[in-house]
Amino acid sequence: MLIELQFDMKKIFIFIFLLIFVSFLGAGNLNFLFSSNTVVHSDEDYKLLYGSMAYGWDTGFSYEPFLGAEFGIKYGQSYDSGFLSYTKENLTLNKTLISGFMNIYPLTLFMKDFFFYIEPLLVFEMDFISYKEESVLDEVSGSKTVFSFGGGISLNLNRKTKLLFSVRYRNLNPASTSLGKNINTEGIVLEAGLRVAFYNL
Repeated sequence: MLIELQFDMKKIFIFIFLLIFVSFLGAGNLNFLFSSNTVVHSDEDYKLLYGSMAYGWDTGFSYEPFLGAEFGIKYGQSYDSGFLSYTKENLTLNKTLISGFMNIYPLTLFMKDFFFYIEPLLVFEMDFISYKEESVLDEVSGSKTVFSFGGGISLNLNRKTKLLFSVRYRNLNPASTSLGKNINTEGIVLEAGLRVAFYNL
């Protein structure tokens, strides 16, 4: 069931963003993105099992119909490992993310004739997260769609290449077999990435 749901969500994401891309054909840039992220947790139950931080990565593509705005889709994974509270047996939590996002660069959006080496960045994201927690007690898996937004800065090396740094908050509360209750496996997401335009329409 989970595999079928993942496949359906993939088709939905692809269909939505193909519509966006096609609607703007004839102008804009196609971009490649790669980023790494750190999730800082505040949930005490989560930190008891896995520690205070988790690490992951994302890669994907985006379309920039005009300077100052881009829409994209990306795929990412995150692997958490820890120990059960009492027995100290190994515990793992694997997450797969398929995300649709929109980045807004306000200065470029309203002043296209200027080139800014540093400018603010607004990030809006929809994440389809599938997860699986495994321990000697049992395993639990599932999926959920969550929304997040935040901001950051863009270091513009040139018109085609950007270094992106952002902060946003993401919330997901799946059941944990080790605690027998829901825990927030997400938190404050710190992300650093590279965006390169590889094709001009």
